[in-house]
Amino acid sequence: MMFSSIHNLGAFVKIFHWGQDDEPWRKSPGIDTDPAIDIAAAQNLKNLASAHLGPNLLAIQIIANLQNYPYLKDLTIDGINPEFYIWNNAPTSLRSLKWEITPGSPSLENTNNPTCHWDKFRFLINVVEATCPDLESLEVSFQVNRTAPTNWSPIEPDRAQQYRTLDGTHVPVLKKLRHIGLQDEKWSILQQELLKFIGKYRLTLTSAIIPINCGKLTRSTLDFIL
Repeated sequence: MMFSSIHNLGAFVKIFHWGQDDEPWRKSPGIDTDPAIDIAAAQNLKNLASAHLGPNLLAIQIIANLQNYPYLKDLTIDGINPEFYIWNNAPTSLRSLKWEITPGSPSLENTNNPTCHWDKFRFLINVVEATCPDLESLEVSFQVNRTAPTNWSPIEPDRAQQYRTLDGTHVPVLKKLRHIGLQDEKWSILQQELLKFIGKYRLTLTSAIIPINCGKLTRSTLDFIL
């Protein structure tokens, strides 16, 4: 009885924080023993309402099975590539999503390519438009100075492909979206694409974080801000 009670303590957890700290790529508790520990821990956290997840096996389990967390409204993810680890195409309960994307291994893709960044931002937009009907806030940023861990198996290719094949729509399907943020100051190509997205949701948005090129303030930068 005592062991069973301890084993199911995760069911009482509503707020979970295992994000980045001073040690890069902090490991999850079970990574040095049995991956089954991470899987079981993720399954026990079934009543989560808020989570901050870093790059570890437990986080990946939660992300890949997000529909199993019906009370999870507020989610922050650091250092994980959504194209490698993402939930299935089905409704979630998310209202707020913050995602710091680590693009991936430089040997697999050009992480300094601005088009690469926009593709990932567009991918994430496809995800939330398909699966987050109650989303109120979306913030995306890029961390290009890190290399994503490659020692964990990614999701099956078909799961990511189902989002890439979405045609997209000019109709604002996120009826409750109030805030959008994109932080990637280095690449001006994302600015114009972001403007299109803001224009699409102009009737519901009340605030936005926009990327601005560092350095000399130019007329084009001022026009973009305006």
